[in-house]
Amino acid sequence: MSVAAAKDFEVHQVDIKTAFLNGDLEEEVFVTQPPGFENGDSRVVCKLNKALYGLKQSPRAWHKKLDSEMSALGFEACKSDAGVYVRKREGEESMYILVYVDDLLIICKDLNRVDWFKQLLRAKFNIHDLGEVKDFLGCQVRRNRGNRQLSISCIPKIDALLEKFSVSEGGRVVDTPMQKDFCPTQMASVEEGREALGAGTPLSPGNRYCELIGSLLYIANTTRPDIAQAVGVLSRYRCTPTSSHWNAAIRILHYLRSTREKVLVLGSNPEVELEGYVDADFAGDLDSRFSTSGFVFFVYGGAVAWSSKKQKICSYLNS
Repeated sequence: MSVAAAKDFEVHQVDIKTAFLNGDLEEEVFVTQPPGFENGDSRVVCKLNKALYGLKQSPRAWHKKLDSEMSALGFEACKSDAGVYVRKREGEESMYILVYVDDLLIICKDLNRVDWFKQLLRAKFNIHDLGEVKDFLGCQVRRNRGNRQLSISCIPKIDALLEKFSVSEGGRVVDTPMQKDFCPTQMASVEEGREALGAGTPLSPGNRYCELIGSLLYIANTTRPDIAQAVGVLSRYRCTPTSSHWNAAIRILHYLRSTREKVLVLGSNPEVELEGYVDADFAGDLDSRFSTSGFVFFVYGGAVAWSSKKQKICSYLNS
């Protein structure tokens, strides 16, 4: 999408209706007759000719079906990502298809080629043509074709999360998603003193900590790299969260509310095709003294890959 923004490609979205029903089964699968459609006694069962929602093999059967159809149309799956298909032919515009289960993004310079692909797809499956992409997998997509920029945000998801966890307008304003010198095990910052906060009390069974962290992880991985480090730290304690872990997670919500309008901008620098930064701190984790590595890569000025992860081994200097 960053390439599409910088090169002014068309980006259209298509949804394939009841996608799993298109899969071809390789095994013999029998099911009991559905209520209201019985024919014969209880010993009579139905043999499935096609995949059905709820079968373990349905996702794989659908992928194989779509993959075979894409191959027949001259598309090849990327070796690095099986959900990205590319068609490059001499004398025609290159076309890229991004697949997420039954949602497809069609990216091509020529609008006529986009319509051509939609017609071929419509002949094979029951599709819903959504036109130019505006919302994809919970993310808002907005485009400024004059500046060749495309922005992605999770504002609707953030708003829903704030409402679900009762973080209202007018609450505290925070400038960072996590306190400086934060120690996740003892759950206190060096500045405040660990005696002041202590380790916190364990949350009761049935708490919503995992639900909150899972939602924050989705936002961090899609459009908000600025919270990736904080969410990554708190996600290590999903099995044994305390009240202090919970308060730290709620702080991230307050930060998202304070920075709600921030969006990820793609294609802002069409002169630089690829740019990356990699770094690590030294013994930055106050509890284990392990280091944290981080990277971010840009394509045409837009961040397309980022990570913040604690290293698996402890390195030290031997004088």
